[in-house]
Amino acid sequence: MRTKSWYVGGDGSGWALDSELATTVRCLPEVFTPIPLFYDSVHCVYWPLLFALPARLLRGKKIIAHMTHDPRVAWENPKFHQAKSIVGLWIARSTDAYDFLLRNGLSVELVPYMVDDRHFKPLSPDHGKLVELAKRCDIPKDKYLIGSFQRDSEGADLSKPKLVKGPDRFVDIVSSLNACSNRVHVVLAGPRRHWIRNELKARGVPFSFVGKLVKGDDTDVNNLSWDEVNLLYNLVDCYIVASRNEGGPLSIIEAISCSTKIVSTHVGHAPDVLSPQCIFDSCQDAVKLLRADIDEGVLDGSIATNSLRLKRHLFPQVQETWRNVYFDTVPGIRAALPDESFPRRGGATAAGRQVWKNLWLKK
Repeated sequence: MRTKSWYVGGDGSGWALDSELATTVRCLPEVFTPIPLFYDSVHCVYWPLLFALPARLLRGKKIIAHMTHDPRVAWENPKFHQAKSIVGLWIARSTDAYDFLLRNGLSVELVPYMVDDRHFKPLSPDHGKLVELAKRCDIPKDKYLIGSFQRDSEGADLSKPKLVKGPDRFVDIVSSLNACSNRVHVVLAGPRRHWIRNELKARGVPFSFVGKLVKGDDTDVNNLSWDEVNLLYNLVDCYIVASRNEGGPLSIIEAISCSTKIVSTHVGHAPDVLSPQCIFDSCQDAVKLLRADIDEGVLDGSIATNSLRLKRHLFPQVQETWRNVYFDTVPGIRAALPDESFPRRGGATAAGRQVWKNLWLKK
């Protein structure tokens, strides 16, 4: 493997983009270079970040870009078609994304998201840190604990829900459950949970928030480490993914790695990794499923089934897939020839600007 690939990505928040970059680099340390010197390819873990880079650093290089969200949404974005003109290889993270990109004539390889099982692992229910966390946050032991640890308020207006993440669906589900069972208790964590906290309170759904209550943007205050998220997955009985649109989400494979029950909408890689009984089509279906689990434990068997499906998301298998991509596919992809119309550094997102800042900090 002679190629040297300049990796770009991560936004410094410690969340999905940073995890995406860290796990990719871990699989291919011998080709990774953090600065644009002596490289023949650019590996971008989030394609919009390409617009944060000067065209001169892309010209003549092979561009590999991750499709981290639903490609149908990307297809409606004019900037995606600009990026498409220079990307030589797309990396799909789910079978659904792979099939869509392939049908539309793009060069694509399927590389599943990787879960870092050094961080996400099962813990004994009487583990000291779990006991301490429950006590500190006043989380009851005798309730059915439902978890949600994602950002789901709009960054521009924290009083509004980020509908793509489905917080309104989540609230509808747990509200209906609470109306028919007194055993439900929600555990929230992570930044930008303002809308969902207010909505659960308004509907009388009991919940605990693991973090500090801040009126403004609490990203710097309530970001969680991997170890903290691992504790939370082990604390709850079930995790709900209610998203309308996802590339992953990573929470699915993280929860499975912790041997935690999980139910999800039909998004991202959910059909690839979850037992069919764990996927719901409507809020009503989710309520029925969770009510049956509360009363009869119908999801108990899904833990082992999901764990078997998780194997393709573990380090040895994902590393082998990445090596095959770089040995067999990357050598044959076309080099980028962005013309003068390709943005040099204009129109970058906040994440893109942070990537550029991080690059020079590394130097």
